Amino acid sequence: MNEKNTGNSLRAIPGSRKLARRSKAICLPEIVMSLMIVPILLLGLASVTYVPIRIMRHAEDVSVAQDRAEMVFSILSAPLEHCGYGLPKKPGDYARAFGNLLPPFTWPGSLSIETSVVLNRLRENSACRIAYAVETNSRTTARTETTSDDARIAVNSVPPLLKSTSENGGEVSNWLLFGSMTPYSLPARKNMEQTTLPDGDVSISVSFNRPLSDDEKLTIPENDELFYFRVMECQVRNSSGNMIFATRDHMGTGWQPRVEGVVDVRFELDANRRLLHVWTLTHGTRRYSNVVTEGTPAGWPEKYARDIPREYRHYRLLAREAVFLLPNL
Repeated sequence: MNEKNTGNSLRAIPGSRKLARRSKAICLPEIVMSLMIVPILLLGLASVTYVPIRIMRHAEDVSVAQDRAEMVFSILSAPLEHCGYGLPKKPGDYARAFGNLLPPFTWPGSLSIETSVVLNRLRENSACRIAYAVETNSRTTARTETTSDDARIAVNSVPPLLKSTSENGGEVSNWLLFGSMTPYSLPARKNMEQTTLPDGDVSISVSFNRPLSDDEKLTIPENDELFYFRVMECQVRNSSGNMIFATRDHMGTGWQPRVEGVVDVRFELDANRRLLHVWTLTHGTRRYSNVVTEGTPAGWPEKYARDIPREYRHYRLLAREAVFLLPNL
């Protein structure tokens, strides 16, 4: 009895082979369809993942380039605000007031814009020279008048960074500026001689390098602040294959790198309105295998676009403009 039941249980179910063949026929198209859909889904997933990454990279490049532009503007801000303070205003008087010494004393004025060479190419309006004043917190304690090229000035203290000279005053640190001098402003060279007065003030000897006529009297009022004379040259330079914004202060340190990733800087002066326009062209941190900046970047003057090095078009470039008022020019 058990053997018969066992035999019956092993007997094939009617129609089972036909069902198996039908299942195989149905599965084959489904497998083919699945193989077609999966790559599409994977491509969609890759696209969904890549787009945010691409947006993040773009935002990072713009942020870095923006920060670099702001650093350039920040470096220029203080010198430009005090550019020309206590210095002659008429063209040509600047060099005569210093006795026509070597640069920076022979510059054409308190602010001048020059052509420079970058990557073996001339760049118009790409270098700026700024002569400006820096406060010392020292003040005159008496009114001073002179019709000669020498004077003695009473001050409450001698500025610590002011150097005396017995020669021609050929260093930037030899010179003082007085903003309230009349009838016009002249830089004053500090001589070696100085005397401590009974009330604790100091009398210093200064000279002016433009001889005065007999009827020409200079007046330095009481409580006029003494200012250091300082200069700054600035331009983009190529440093070991990297484009940087660099400055030189003529204090013996030479050219100093200040901001990396600055491809170009241009300066244009509106003398009538005493405005200086400054354009910067900076790049982000990521270099792409293909060119990502074609043509003229938005905001960059078209006439300077031809000077953009091809190599730097593989970076995202950002153009920014700042306008500085020159109240003392």
